[in-house]
Amino acid sequence: MHIGNTKAIVYIFSLLVCMCVTPGCDQLARKDDFSKQTQQIDTLLAKSKANIILNRLEREHLLQKAYQQSKEISYQQGIARAAIEMGKIASNKGDINSAVKLFTEASNLSLNSEVQKEKIQAQIELGIIAYNKGEFEQSITIFTSSLATLKHNIDEESEAKILYYMGKYHHTQGDYAQSISMYEKARSIAVKSNNDPLLANILLSIGKYLLNDGNTNGALVKYLEAYRLGEKMHDDLLIANSCNHLGSIFLILRHYDQAIKYHRMALAIRKQMNNPGGMAKSHNNIGETFLMMNQPDSALFHFNRSLKRCIETSYLKGMVKAQINIARVYEKTHQPSQALSITNNALQKAQEANYEEGQADAYLLKGHLYLNNGEPEKAVESYKNSLKRGKASNLSEIITSSYDGLYKSYQAQNNYREALLYLQQYSDAQITRIKSDSDRQLAELHILFESEKREKDNAMLRQQNNLQEILISKKNQVIAFITIVLLMTALLGGTYYSRFIQKRKAHRYEKVLNNELEAAISERDKVMFIIAHELRNPLYWFQNLAEVLSMRFHEMPSDKIKKSLDSLDESAKNTFHLMDNLLYWSRSRLNRISTKKEILALKQLLDKSSQMYASIIQYKQISYSV
Repeated sequence: MHIGNTKAIVYIFSLLVCMCVTPGCDQLARKDDFSKQTQQIDTLLAKSKANIILNRLEREHLLQKAYQQSKEISYQQGIARAAIEMGKIASNKGDINSAVKLFTEASNLSLNSEVQKEKIQAQIELGIIAYNKGEFEQSITIFTSSLATLKHNIDEESEAKILYYMGKYHHTQGDYAQSISMYEKARSIAVKSNNDPLLANILLSIGKYLLNDGNTNGALVKYLEAYRLGEKMHDDLLIANSCNHLGSIFLILRHYDQAIKYHRMALAIRKQMNNPGGMAKSHNNIGETFLMMNQPDSALFHFNRSLKRCIETSYLKGMVKAQINIARVYEKTHQPSQALSITNNALQKAQEANYEEGQADAYLLKGHLYLNNGEPEKAVESYKNSLKRGKASNLSEIITSSYDGLYKSYQAQNNYREALLYLQQYSDAQITRIKSDSDRQLAELHILFESEKREKDNAMLRQQNNLQEILISKKNQVIAFITIVLLMTALLGGTYYSRFIQKRKAHRYEKVLNNELEAAISERDKVMFIIAHELRNPLYWFQNLAEVLSMRFHEMPSDKIKKSLDSLDESAKNTFHLMDNLLYWSRSRLNRISTKKEILALKQLLDKSSQMYASIIQYKQISYSV
C-alpha cells in the first residue's frame, strides 16, 4: 500500500514538472521562431532600400510583403519601417492621402522606445507633406517638435533632414540668414554621416539661396555638384531636381535652348517616375522659358499642365506660381480682366498659405495690371505691398521692379517728388543689379568654360572609345585569324591522323592476309606432299602389274593372267579408296567438314582399311592380329 502511494506521488510530480516545463519550452520555441521571422522581414526591407536601381514595382512588392508579414506577427518596427517607405512612394506618385495614412499609422505604432526612430521619421514625412501643401505653420510645428524629441534619441539622418526643411521654411518666409544657417548645419551633418542623397538636396537649396542673393556663379557651382552626386548614385529624382535648377540658371542667363533642354530632361525623368509634383514644377519652368522667348501659347499650355498637376497633389505653392504665370500670359496677350481675376485668386491662396514670395509676386503683377489699365492709385497700393513683402523676403528682383512701378505710378499721377524718390531708389537697386549682372556674366563665362571643358572631355572620351574600339576590332581580327589557323591546323591534323590510322589498319590487315596466305600455301604444299606420298605406292604396284601384263601376257597362263587382273582391279579400287580418304583428310585440314561423333567397331575399321593394302601386306609378308 505504501509503495503504491509512492508511485502515485512520483507520477503526479512528473506531470506537474511537464506542465511547468512545457509552456517554457513552447515560449522559447515561439521566441526563436519570431526572431527568425523578424530577420526575414529586415532582409526584405534592406533589399528594398539597398538597390537604388531596383525597379519601382519590385520595390513596392518587397515593401508590401514586409508590411503584411510584419502585421501577421505584430512586428511593430517592421510595420513602421515598411509603412514609411511605402508612404514615400505614394507621396512621389502624388497619392497624398495614402501617404498621410501610412505615415500616421507608422507614427501611432511607434510608441515604445525601440521604435522611436521610426516615430520621428514618420512625423518628419508628415511635416514635409504639410510644407509641400503650403501649410507652413503646421510643418514648422512638426519639425520643431521632432527636433526636440531627437535630443533624447541620436539620429543624425533625421536631424539633418529636419534642419534642412526648417531652412526651407525660413527661406519661404524670407528669413534668409536663419535659412542659410539651418542649411549649413544640415550640410555639415550630411557630410559627416556620408548621406549623399540629403547632401545633394541641401546643395540645391543653398544654390537657390545664392541665386536669390544674386550670386549666380555660386549657385551654379552648387547645382553642378548636386548633379554629379545624382549621377554618382544613379538617383533619377535627384538628377531631375538638379536639371530643374540648372535650367533656371540658363533661363536667368537667357540661354533659352539650354534652359528648355534641362527642363525637358527633368520632365522626362519625372514622367518616367510618375512624380506629379515634380512634373508640375517642370511644366511651370518650361512655361516660364517659353514666356521669356515670347511664345505665349506654348507657355500657357505648360502653365495649365502645371496647375492641373498641382491641384491633383494639393501643392498650394505650385498652384500660386502656376496661376501667377497664367495671369502673366493673359497680361502679355492683352486680356487684363482675366489676368486680374487669376492674380487675385493666386494672391488669396498665397495669403492662406502664408507664402510671402507668392504674395509679393501677385501684388507686383496686380500693380502692372492697374498701371497699364490707367489706375495708378491702385497700382501704388499694390506696388507698396509687393515692396514690403519683397524686402521682408530679400527678393532683389521684386524690390527693383516695385521701385520701378512706384516711380512710374507716381509719375502718372504727376507726383514728381515721390516719383523722384522712388527713381533714386530704383537707381540704387539697379546698381546692385549691375553687380548681379557682372556676377551673371562671370557665371556665364564659368558655364562656357565648364561646357568647353566637358565637350573636350567628351571629345577625348570619344577618341579613347574610338581607339579602344579599333584596338578591340584589331584584337578580334587577330583572334579570328588565330582561330581560323587553329581550326585549319586541327582539320589537317585530323585528316592526316585519320589517314595514318586507316593506313596502319590496312597494313595490319594486309599482314594478317599475307600470314594467312602463307599458312594456306604451306598447308597446300603439305597436303600435296602427303597426297603424292600416299598415292606413290598404290600407283607403283598398279604400274608394275600393268607393265607385266602388257609385256608378258602372251606368255602367261590364263590362270596367272586372271590372278594379275584381279590384283590390278584390287589395286585400282584401293587407289580409289585412298584418293577418297585423302580428299576427306584434306577437307578436314582446311576446316571444310564438321566432326560427327559416333561409336564404331575398331576391328571392322582395321579389316576394311587393311584390304586396301592387302597386296602390299602379302608382298612384304606382314602379319597382324586384332
